[in-house]
Amino acid sequence: SARQARARIKLFVHTRRKSLADLKGCVEAFNAEGKMRRAMSLCRRNRIGDGLAITQELQAIGDYVALMERQQAHAELIQLATTQQLLGEDFTMRSKVVRELKIKISQNLGSVVQEMAFAFREAQRMYLFEAENDKMQEALEALQLYLQQYRAAMKRAITEAETILINDPIDTHMESTVAPLIRVRVMFHSLYSLVTEVSDAMEATGTNCSNAATKEKQIPIWSRIRTSASAPWQWNDWAKRRMAFKSAVGLGLASLFVSNPYLRENIAHPNSIWPGATVASVNLETTGAAYQKCMDRLWGTLAAAAFCLLIGRFFPENDDVAKILSIGAFTFLAIFLQNPKRPYSCQYAASSVGSILYGSLDISVNVEGYVPNRIMLIFIGIVIFLLVECLIFPRSSRTVVQAKTIQFFEDTEQFLLEARKVVDSISMLRRDNSEEISEIDVETKLMQDPLWMLHKGQKEMVSLADGLYEAAQVVELTLSEAWDELEPGINEPSTGLNATIDANGYRALLQEQRRCHAQFQILITSIQSLIGYYSTLEIDSSIRSLHWPLILSSILAKSVDLLSTCCDGLQMVFPNGLCRPIPGQSIAITVKSISKFRSFEDVRLLSLTEWSDCHSEYLHGVKLTGRAITFAPGFRLTLALAICSTLEIDRCLQNCGEYLEQIVQSFPRHIDEALQSCR
Repeated sequence: SARQARARIKLFVHTRRKSLADLKGCVEAFNAEGKMRRAMSLCRRNRIGDGLAITQELQAIGDYVALMERQQAHAELIQLATTQQLLGEDFTMRSKVVRELKIKISQNLGSVVQEMAFAFREAQRMYLFEAENDKMQEALEALQLYLQQYRAAMKRAITEAETILINDPIDTHMESTVAPLIRVRVMFHSLYSLVTEVSDAMEATGTNCSNAATKEKQIPIWSRIRTSASAPWQWNDWAKRRMAFKSAVGLGLASLFVSNPYLRENIAHPNSIWPGATVASVNLETTGAAYQKCMDRLWGTLAAAAFCLLIGRFFPENDDVAKILSIGAFTFLAIFLQNPKRPYSCQYAASSVGSILYGSLDISVNVEGYVPNRIMLIFIGIVIFLLVECLIFPRSSRTVVQAKTIQFFEDTEQFLLEARKVVDSISMLRRDNSEEISEIDVETKLMQDPLWMLHKGQKEMVSLADGLYEAAQVVELTLSEAWDELEPGINEPSTGLNATIDANGYRALLQEQRRCHAQFQILITSIQSLIGYYSTLEIDSSIRSLHWPLILSSILAKSVDLLSTCCDGLQMVFPNGLCRPIPGQSIAITVKSISKFRSFEDVRLLSLTEWSDCHSEYLHGVKLTGRAITFAPGFRLTLALAICSTLEIDRCLQNCGEYLEQIVQSFPRHIDEALQSCR
């Protein structure tokens, strides 16, 4: 059934996302290993070819990961189109017209999609695993044939579905009839793009193999050295400067236990290196992660010390066999039972047992005399590091998260404003004043591939979208900084000066903000494609009379206006730009200001209604005149993508508001407010 299919799609996308994350983690280690192998090959005679082979391996792995990431983006869009119903679809099964629409679409696309899925599976198997060139070419040709059949079936499905709406005497402007057409176009584009990625990769692989001999060139070693030496200077990176300074100060203080005779003989004897070793081990960039590692190191030391004291009580001091067997058993249990998310405590406990049982560097020290000193030195190193981290070079990951989650909405407002400006200018584009279509035969390319504009042509329509790209990059930077600091911020110690953050609330909020940001690229692609389409239209084209870009601009304007109001409300309740409690301000007032995000539901409904009315007018005109307007291939699909991405951005912003309310409800309540709520 459809519900079971949605559940499987959701499971597939989630599993694929997790596998891709694991793959990217392994690729980092593979690249480091490959660079080391390549450097070793340069040091050997007659082994230059090995370096070329290693370079090709790294390039192949990088290309494969990039392919998987592009496919994952299309898979996420498939999940969105199949599982996220738009407003107005709550009672679609009660509408006879909607049922007929879905049946007609299913009749045209069902068998074609199934056959294309079999061809896709075979082609992907040929691409991923070693196969003969003839078989790979056959699989590629079969896949391209089914892609053509899928395009033709989609065209028939939309034509027959709109014929049903034109002949419907009751209602052709209900939101419930437009929403399925939008979603089926989005699903078609995402599924078609997912399959096309493999087709393009197979073609590129064949081309690269045929031209491999001409492309393999050894880069001179002096050129590599010059490239490495010309790397940008890192002094302007504030995080690196802070890391270097606090490392120098922390290790300088810890080295006093080695260089100062009094500290070395009276406190740190016989192993004065442990404070410095501790500072070097727990020194991380963020306060939260460093604090967590400090606690893990301390707990690992305590566990190893307790075990060593127990062994010292049961076995004689000179029984090396018992010590070695005990070290092996403890190490096995510690590594086997370690938490994958926080393995350091168990790893350090396993590595500390041997040094404690044998007195570290001085084997003449007994266990009972060495254990208290070892714990004290580890504790001294942790105290030195925390003093340097929190007092000399203070930096709060929690504050960064609280600031960036609010900054995200302001950056998103700027992005939507830039998108509206670009869309406003689309209607004024025409063939004779456009610089985008120079040396581009758009009509010929669209006849060969109806989705050429969305896949390739839109990349050349960038002159009007420069500000849009910059605004999207600002949002991406803000979101990435918040994600990088989230877990350290959660683990950061609370000193009483800053309230702890709601871990579940912030994780859900940032995840929803990431979904919102994922729609930005889809909206940019759609807008650039519309620029390409309108750049090829004559000034008297009948398509211009529909004023569809103005409708899209109106929808974006509603989102921008409401988001601006929401940002003003956030500025009022969080005047310092941080999502944290304000003294003297009740939670009720804060929630009231944040609740404005709930109005995005009304914006979505109004936007969908406006687009439905526009679509209804078009169908009504076709019914009166008896002839439809001829659109360029992929034009209406581009509009559907733009509308869907805008509505999804509004939905994500609405959910972000609800998660903000959840975060605010976790704030500590004032005494007078608590008493008032109890009355």
